[in-house]
Amino acid sequence: MAIKTGRTSEAGRPVIDTGKCTNCGLCAAICPTQTLVADNGAIRVDPDTGFGCIGCGQCMAICPPGAVAVTGRELSPADVLKLPPVAERATADQLKALMLARRSIRHFTDREIEPDVVERMLAMASTAPIGIPPSDVGVLVFNGRARVQELAADTAELMAGTLKFFQPWRLSLMRPLIGPVDFPLLTGFVLPLCREVLANRAAGRDVLLYDAPLALLFYSGPGSDVLDSHIVATYTMLAGEALGLGSCMIGSVTPFIERDKKLKAKYGIDPKAKLSTLLIFGYPKYKFSHALSRTFAEVRQWQG
Repeated sequence: MAIKTGRTSEAGRPVIDTGKCTNCGLCAAICPTQTLVADNGAIRVDPDTGFGCIGCGQCMAICPPGAVAVTGRELSPADVLKLPPVAERATADQLKALMLARRSIRHFTDREIEPDVVERMLAMASTAPIGIPPSDVGVLVFNGRARVQELAADTAELMAGTLKFFQPWRLSLMRPLIGPVDFPLLTGFVLPLCREVLANRAAGRDVLLYDAPLALLFYSGPGSDVLDSHIVATYTMLAGEALGLGSCMIGSVTPFIERDKKLKAKYGIDPKAKLSTLLIFGYPKYKFSHALSRTFAEVRQWQG
């Protein structure tokens, strides 16, 4: 029974090179679907057990002599990379420092972002943990202020249409249909936001995408988990910080695009895809002197 995603319905196909295999059993011990089984001192492939090989690649990553090769589900032996030495990995203190340094940046220099920097950032973010592979996360890249401003203009047009539709008389009639939760959100946030964005845009100010030189729109394929694209977006923000870029998560664009089939078609997004997050990036215009402490709403230890 092969696990299906939007990109493939095939199962992975692990092959053991018996000439290299030392029968240590590590691949069988770590296999999450028991496709690899230690049997009488040898490793046996059982492709019909459970879900079959899901192409997670754990067996290839853990095998010391490189005796396991998995193909299928967008995976191949060429995807196995040399693990960075411990000395080259970030320490806990270094990772905490990076996380503390990241702030939401809305003021950028005039410098455009070099394509190789964008590629490197996305390559780093592609290591993000997702659900069952292969990844169904998509990224739409708007590199250059002209492209980002086109997205801002398209979104502003949708906002103008929203204001035109929700006239006061129509709002009063629709209030029972909108509901007690969504109505205050619509009237107290969405509509005022649209007015603010459009008023500033008329005055030559961009308070939607802040004249950023780069915007990345993350989405998940039909039938996939939208949380995967949220996770990838978070990794991308940290990667951008490590590369000297400032970033900001914009929550006011994707809800409008999500509901507009024409705009999805314009940007080549599958109409059934689920949009998750829009991030803007640029080289920060200002430097912060301090970090800010944040806390969770609560952290509780379950005692049973």
